[in-house]
This record gives sequence, C-alpha cells and structure tokens, in this order.
Amino acid sequence: MADCSQLFFWNGFALFIGNLTDNSNHKHHAIQLCLALDKPFLLTHDSGSGWYRSAIIASDISHQFQGADGRHILILIEPESAEGCHLTHALLAKSPLADLESLLAPLQVNQRIPLQGQGQLSCDMASEIRAHILSALGFVKSEPAAMDPRIQIALILMREMETKKISARAMAAALAISETRLIHLFKENVGIPIRPYLLWLRLIEAVKHLLSGISLTEAAHVAGFADSAHLSRTFRRMFGFSPSDIFKNDRFIQAISCPS
Repeated sequence: MADCSQLFFWNGFALFIGNLTDNSNHKHHAIQLCLALDKPFLLTHDSGSGWYRSAIIASDISHQFQGADGRHILILIEPESAEGCHLTHALLAKSPLADLESLLAPLQVNQRIPLQGQGQLSCDMASEIRAHILSALGFVKSEPAAMDPRIQIALILMREMETKKISARAMAAALAISETRLIHLFKENVGIPIRPYLLWLRLIEAVKHLLSGISLTEAAHVAGFADSAHLSRTFRRMFGFSPSDIFKNDRFIQAISCPS
C-alpha cells in the first residue's frame, strides 16, 4: 500500500490511486474506469446500484462512487481520444455502466504498486499502469476514427487558444461557418454539446493552474470562471468533491502534473 493517495494528470487523462471513501452524486465528460485494489466499491447511478471490483462508466452519466475504506484506481479518459473511442464502442455500446471483473481480475495490478515505505508512484509508473489496464481492455493504438475536418480543427483550436477566450461563436468565426452549424456538427461528431465540452476544458485548465501552486481565485480567473466559488461549484458537480479536498490537503492526496 502506498503512503498516501495520488492524483496524476496528463492531457486527456487523469489517474487516481488511493482511498476515496465517498463522493456526492456527479457526472463529468470523461469516461471513468474503476478498479479495486482490495475491497470492492459501491457504484450508484440512474439505473440502480451495485458492488464491483472493476467497472467502467460512460461519459456524462450521473453516478456516485463509495470506496468502503478500500484502495482503488480511478482513471478518467476523454471520450474523444483514441482510447476513449475504443472503450465506448467495445464496452459501452449496450449500457452506460459495465462490469469489467472478467477482463481485469487477472491483471494483478497490486504487484506494480510500491509497498508502504517504498515510495510513491512516479509519472512513468502511473503511465505504465494506465497502459497495462487499457491493454487488458483491448486497446491497441491505431489511426483515429474519421471525423468532420472542421471539428478536428475546432478541437485543435480549443486546445491552443487561451481557455477563457474560447466560445462557440469564436470557434464558428474561425471555421467560417454559422454558430448553429457548428453546434450541430460538434454534437454529431463529439457526442456532447459544445458548451458542456468547453466547460470541461476550462475545468481541466483550472486544475493545471492549481497544480502549479496558484490560488483558487487566480485559477478561476485564468480559466474563465466568474470567481472561486463558481469554480468550486463546477468542480464538485463534475467530480463529487471540492478542489480544497485535493489541493489544500497534500498530507492525504498528492496531485501531480505529468508530461504527455
């Protein structure tokens, strides 16, 4: 068992390893993979609840995770990524929540995690664990699925522009199409409306700034939130807990930004 919980961020991914006993009902744009390292966890969602040792939850599905004092790995994956597209088509085509125990039980992920007193995971170790789990779920890196080239350009622009200045209107102007057409194309190609996606990008941008050590107020400003309270409300709605639960409590959760 590692000394404390850790939260790793890459572009398009996040990996939490440690104890997350409870969070409130929430939903986020990322696909979520959950894997128990010891005790099973309880997942509650719109269709009911159940105990699992491993599971996957689709993008934008309301759920609550209760860890029952066990240690777990949670991986968040942007559904537009190659990995996210594979998981959506291979595992989530029939249901927004799937039990993965038959696929992940043989992994023995515990053997890849340092024992207590032997130090924490590094970015490289966390990335290897992420790749190991995705490989067991059938992911093989390949060419991305075809997407309207205008939306491909929009996604690139969104990641290059200053986050707080991005808007559907600005994107439409850059692509020389109407805002209404952009909204339609984005939903058709990406799977969710453009405005919730932009909110997700702002939230991830705020997280990156918080990892650099700036204040909640400053992170809210640079990411385009009205104030720190707006950022905190959005963070809790997306993840089920507040930014202070992670970024002001390093004794229990170590947040790390990793190179992609």
